[in-house]
Amino acid sequence: MNKTVLVIGIIFLLVGVSVIPSTVGIIDKKSTVRTLIYNGYIQDLIDNASDGNTINIPSGTYYENIIIDKSINLIGEDKDTTIIDGERKGHVVQIKKDGVTISGFTIQRSDSWGSQHSGLRIESDNNLIQNNNIIRNGHGILLDGFTNSIEIYNNIIRYNNIKLNKVGITLSDGCSNNIIYKNNINNNSYHGIDIDNMGGPAPCNNIISNNNINYNGNSEGVGTGIYTHRAGPNQIVHNNIKYNAYGLHLFLTNGLKIKYNNIIGNDIDADFFACIYQRWGRNYWNEPMSAPKKIHGIMIIRWPGYYKELPCFNIDWLPAKKPYDITTTHGCGIE
Repeated sequence: MNKTVLVIGIIFLLVGVSVIPSTVGIIDKKSTVRTLIYNGYIQDLIDNASDGNTINIPSGTYYENIIIDKSINLIGEDKDTTIIDGERKGHVVQIKKDGVTISGFTIQRSDSWGSQHSGLRIESDNNLIQNNNIIRNGHGILLDGFTNSIEIYNNIIRYNNIKLNKVGITLSDGCSNNIIYKNNINNNSYHGIDIDNMGGPAPCNNIISNNNINYNGNSEGVGTGIYTHRAGPNQIVHNNIKYNAYGLHLFLTNGLKIKYNNIIGNDIDADFFACIYQRWGRNYWNEPMSAPKKIHGIMIIRWPGYYKELPCFNIDWLPAKKPYDITTTHGCGIE
């Protein structure tokens, strides 16, 4: 086999007393090998890569806003020391091509507080986002079918720490068959997970499983572990949903399956507004229960010239008698 040495130049940027390295990377081509010489940042490596390449990024802080428009693997050396910092200038990383893997990074500071920009914005299908820290962004991870009126399928988001964002993960219009699995989605100031339809196809058939969704919301009691708005059928199973302002707040949503979760210690564990066909089953609600659990909400009666909101309730007929052992570590389930 031909062997070639890939030489990457290093630029040292002095900022205050810190030394910030430029991108140093290796592009490993699937079928052939070529010599590449760059002095640029991560975006330069992406721009000079081809579909199927793997780009390995060593530890360092990279002040960039990256667009990925090729089917590549972008791999950081260590998620705690390989940092992509958006400097509050917009989306930190945008994925516009199918079949991208991102692993081993801290992705942070998409924009000033209150923005709708994201640490990681996904506009494509069949991507794998794993083993990252996603912190201090507007949306931590945004699957964005709304902006371009597209449908987004079959992305897997797993083994990530998603915290200190405004919203941890957002699934917008047309997001279907995506998997959110074994993440820590904690201490986000508004929602941990937001399944939100703004007028396009309802997000549906997504699986939210084996996550820690804890301590989301703010000191004023605003925010939720999981919020849904005009969503379709989705599965919320085997999660820890603990100590949020609201555990689950469901709004104009149909066909949710909410089963086998630990729903513990939230200011309000669950409620709903104008939702139908929810299936609650075998959740653990703060304490052992020998009777069915009522989930209180509001129903709407409407016909021409008449509108009325009335209190009603759903029922978890067989609540669990003890908490589930829900793991967010590697080793079982969806691999």
